[in-house]
Amino acid sequence: MSNQAPRTVFFGDDAVASVIKYGIKETALQAAVEDGLLEIRQSTDLDAKTDPGSRAWGAVIRGLRRELLTGSDEWNFSFVSGLNLTHNKANGLNILVMSGDKCTGLIDGNPKSKNPKGAATEVLVGENYELFNAEKVVTPIVGSEPVDSMINFVLLYFFDYGNKEVRYELSIPDGMSQSAGKTRIASWKERYIFQAIPFVNKVLPVKEEFNDTPEFTVIRKE
Repeated sequence: MSNQAPRTVFFGDDAVASVIKYGIKETALQAAVEDGLLEIRQSTDLDAKTDPGSRAWGAVIRGLRRELLTGSDEWNFSFVSGLNLTHNKANGLNILVMSGDKCTGLIDGNPKSKNPKGAATEVLVGENYELFNAEKVVTPIVGSEPVDSMINFVLLYFFDYGNKEVRYELSIPDGMSQSAGKTRIASWKERYIFQAIPFVNKVLPVKEEFNDTPEFTVIRKE
């Protein structure tokens, strides 16, 4: 699946103003990402290697739903074909939350989803491709019900420990790529990039990676 149409990128204040038309406030996205930052702090060296990433991902989803559903009857969420969707059917959009690679949040970058994605994600991306490329036919069904004319967004975030910041964007995927047998989102119709959030005052332990083997000493009481 590929789309060679020109990309549209909005940054900073332009991105903030642009997502409003979809009924999304940037403050809601920022609060969700900050929840992920704070949740990482709860992970320790005794936890599983994937624990920090899993905690952050879950916290961002929870925070996004809290921010969007509070005071609004239009937003809701569902779990469909293994995907955690936050959606606004009145405005015709879904939001998926996922971590991205180091190009996330960079104007000149072309980010990819950090982790490989399955068939359900590929179908959602295909729906975007079909929506913006009418000559292509992609089956627009996920689960038991079609979600016709729905735009599928991704809230993509990346924890940059070198620059001590988290970058994030709300973007519309329209293509995937495969490498070494693994499929990732790799093409975007539109990207709405927001100001990075610094780690300062977030009390986040700075670690380049969470894959190190923890070292600890057991002291027996006499």
